[in-house]
Amino acid sequence: MAKSRQAVVNLVKSWDGKKESNGSHKSIIDLYNDFFEEICAGKFPRGIRMRYDWAWCACTWSALAAALRYESIMPMEISCYYLIEAAKKMGCWQENDAYVPSPGDAILYDWQDNGIGDNTGNPDHVGTVIEVHKESGYMVVEEGNYSNAVKKRTLSINGKFIRGFITPKYDDNTVSAPGLSKGKDIKTIAHEVIVGLWGSGENRKKLLTEYGYSYSEVQNMVNQILNGSAVTPSNTKQDQNQSVSKKVVATCSAKQFNKTCAGEYKTTAVLYCRNDAGTNKKAICKIPAGTKVKCYGYYTMANGVKWLYIQFVLDGVQYTGFSSSAYLAK
Repeated sequence: MAKSRQAVVNLVKSWDGKKESNGSHKSIIDLYNDFFEEICAGKFPRGIRMRYDWAWCACTWSALAAALRYESIMPMEISCYYLIEAAKKMGCWQENDAYVPSPGDAILYDWQDNGIGDNTGNPDHVGTVIEVHKESGYMVVEEGNYSNAVKKRTLSINGKFIRGFITPKYDDNTVSAPGLSKGKDIKTIAHEVIVGLWGSGENRKKLLTEYGYSYSEVQNMVNQILNGSAVTPSNTKQDQNQSVSKKVVATCSAKQFNKTCAGEYKTTAVLYCRNDAGTNKKAICKIPAGTKVKCYGYYTMANGVKWLYIQFVLDGVQYTGFSSSAYLAK
């Protein structure tokens, strides 16, 4: 039977809400232990049987492989460090933290990441990617042992704390898009709004209301997802000649060029640099008012507004992305 990304995504999403407080997380650990006891004749990785009172994020990923019998393409371990080592041996480790993953990949985190250069520190946590919105600049991850439960996390593509990715070689890479329905949690609906499933303007408001959702609650969540993780610089005065230790580039490219747009600009207010043109795109960072930025003539129009494709440096990180021309002055 073909090994599919969809199967991994569906299974890990079905575990959402399992938690330590009521013991429901034990079923995940049982899947892992039972697999190695029954299928592998008790030959656990490094000879270690998983316990209920240990951190279980890596075990969650491994339990997916156990339940689906995907052990030939998904590394299995209860340690994030050794999970990476196993992925390297299988040839499915992606070291580049700027890599754009696909649903069904695993993402490893290092909470001590200082944001300078490529993160090669010790991994602390792991989750399963379930959604990737490249144009909007973010992904959604389902994680075991996230505050002692299985929960979703939203983070920027090429964001801070990313250690790397596990990229299993699936036979079937297709993943279906969600459809409109009632009874979903607000965060899920907000993600659907961002990618355009619910339309725009008054039509969006009408549709959300018809399906029983609060428009204001959904919109507040949308704003939190898009802007909540934007990097804030350490101070408001940034020397553009400072040395660059890392580069963060929007995953979307500019669609138009006009040489008259090229030049140096200064921000007239605090504004976001986004992954693409439009306020409905993921914010990469906040640019302080008065910051000098460069545009090489490239831009994209969105809702009648010219979004310049700009470049600037904040705290040693060179950012390249989109900002509204309404707040940029030559």
